[in-house]
Amino acid sequence: MIYDNTWRVVDLAQLREAVQGKRVFIFGNSRSNDKIFALALGQSVAGIFDNNPSQQGKKANGIPIVAPYYADDIVILTVLADREHLWPQLRQLGYRQWFYIPAPTSRFTQKAAEFLVSTKSDFIPHGHFRYVHIIPDQKFFRPLLRQLEPGFDLSEHAFVVYSFGDSNPNDEYHAWPLYEQVDAQWHNMLLMDGPFSYDARAEERVKVFHLLLDACERVVVHGEFLSPAMQELLHQRRAVLKEKGIMLPWSGAFGYRDFNAANLERALRHCRVIVYKESATPFEKLLSDNILDADIKRLDLRYIDYTVPFKRPEKLQNSMPKVFIGHSCYRDYNHVLEVIDLLAKFAGQLEVYCITSYGNPDYIQEVEEAGCKTFGEHFHPMSEFMNEDEYIGFLNQLDAAVFLLTEDAAHTSIRMMAYMGVNFFFDNHTKSYATWTQEGFGVYTFDDIKDDVHIFQAKQYQKQNYERIKAIFDVDLRTRDWQQLLTV
Repeated sequence: MIYDNTWRVVDLAQLREAVQGKRVFIFGNSRSNDKIFALALGQSVAGIFDNNPSQQGKKANGIPIVAPYYADDIVILTVLADREHLWPQLRQLGYRQWFYIPAPTSRFTQKAAEFLVSTKSDFIPHGHFRYVHIIPDQKFFRPLLRQLEPGFDLSEHAFVVYSFGDSNPNDEYHAWPLYEQVDAQWHNMLLMDGPFSYDARAEERVKVFHLLLDACERVVVHGEFLSPAMQELLHQRRAVLKEKGIMLPWSGAFGYRDFNAANLERALRHCRVIVYKESATPFEKLLSDNILDADIKRLDLRYIDYTVPFKRPEKLQNSMPKVFIGHSCYRDYNHVLEVIDLLAKFAGQLEVYCITSYGNPDYIQEVEEAGCKTFGEHFHPMSEFMNEDEYIGFLNQLDAAVFLLTEDAAHTSIRMMAYMGVNFFFDNHTKSYATWTQEGFGVYTFDDIKDDVHIFQAKQYQKQNYERIKAIFDVDLRTRDWQQLLTV
């Protein structure tokens, strides 16, 4: 498929017409440029633009590589999917038209392309809204919607989702049809990332974003991290955040990791309210370390949570314990290899599972190799995304989760497992252990893992954890907390 800079699909005849009488330049000296060379354009490529000074002055396929510049007789073709940097650069140079031919490795996959072309919505809100929700991860959109529906008029809520087409180009979370459904009913969706950030209406989207912030009563920033573009947009609106901003972090490791400390400094620290459930990092320390503004108001709302109620499936008794050792494979905080070493003495006595569908690619490979070497056919890397029902079914078959998380993470998965009677084992020196014990859950420590494999199927904390989650699922309590948050 071929796209122009407005994300309109064009055919080869239209592309030939656009380049007729012009010089064709490729942007980026990519190995995937063969896709462009294979096009029957009726003329040869005159040059290759590349920002890398070490490439400039060289040739590729006999074509000179030069620094980018503007000329009104040049038409640009590219296979590069880096819209975040490339599209603004082309506009700044003065180009108003270019063409994109997705490379096989492009994150802009066929499924995303088909959705973009077929969608009946422009995902630009129409009207005024009392509440604006800013969501950096698509997988939290559906749970948020299900929380708000019982107690609120959704025509008063606008949703800004800005991870579209980046971490989830294939819609593994099944969010795209829901975007269309919600927007068709309430015209309240603003997509700010992926193709929708750099299409012909990109500037309009940014203007609408600021209008939403100006007109609303409350701005709820979900999560504790921001993309660079959203960070800058919110940094420009610090006064609005001070007046209306609500920070709703997903974890208690707040402000002390490099990627979110900078975001706090630039934007989120200025919010009016933070929903902060006490964890291993005391709230007062965030204030004393100047991570948050000194006058930010703290709310401890126990029933605002991204875990949504589901029918508790029947749980079968496993003859061999099934143990979950990693909800992802991110090297910096999810130490899966150490858990494999910890459980190695039970090789042949456990079925071991690890989510490898997202994480650091090199670490995923290390985990899969170590797991297979240690547990053989009893190690199960989960390399495919699962929909909600599949994921619930997977979690329900487990007996235990042994996590070495040095940061608070996997909150939703842990709560879902607690509801289904799964046991938890944490290193008692980690923030995860501190958080979950302070939240009133019964958890085991690594010291409890001795030589008896049946510890993973123990029943000591199952009732306690089930009752704790059942309270979190209470619709009335959750609606009450949301109403308090949005009116405080």
